[in-house]
Amino acid sequence: MISDTAAAEAAAGAAGKSVESSITITAPSSTASANDIKVTLPAATVGKIAADTNAKVTIETAAGQVTLDQKTLDTVAKSSTSGDVTLEIIKLDASALSTDLRDEIGGDAAVYEITLTNSSGKITQLGGTAELLLEIADGNTTPACVYKDDSGSYVLMPSEVVTLNGKRYLKVKTTHFSCYAVVTAAAGRKSGLRYTGEKAGGIDRERPQGIGGQRCSSAEMD
Repeated sequence: MISDTAAAEAAAGAAGKSVESSITITAPSSTASANDIKVTLPAATVGKIAADTNAKVTIETAAGQVTLDQKTLDTVAKSSTSGDVTLEIIKLDASALSTDLRDEIGGDAAVYEITLTNSSGKITQLGGTAELLLEIADGNTTPACVYKDDSGSYVLMPSEVVTLNGKRYLKVKTTHFSCYAVVTAAAGRKSGLRYTGEKAGGIDRERPQGIGGQRCSSAEMD
């Protein structure tokens, strides 16, 4: 796979053309219905992709997709000289959230914790950009996305609705991994979430306050 991608890029370069290449990895079917999905690659494989190609890597899971750009792969490769690199997507059950947090973001919000780890621990600052596709619940006609910042507040971020294989997803771009929630615009207005970016699912940008100090779940979410 890596050698084929590198060869295609080399052939395009020799022909004076550019090619936008991508490597897709699908989570094993045994995790297709799980709320805790892990995809693990040897650090050497990540390093080879970063060194030998200009490809993005898309990881497909039942919870959605994560695409890592070349700068992110370079960052991961430099910090992962041995062992494995693991992407984990946890879809949190509503019962794991505090009552206050459910009131703030809506009891039917879909909350995801996304982590990328290597032998040294969590990689939070990516050095590049990751594109996330997070599944939208059928009844959510005005979806928006929020993430948990360093202070524990949930902040609105720009998003776009896309359809893939008959399912609706919210597409967002980020430079770090955190906890993300797909909420309704109405829940965002009710909570008074802080805004970042140019637009966020139809939610007013003149909302200066965040959800101070609320944790994503009862587990540690650093």
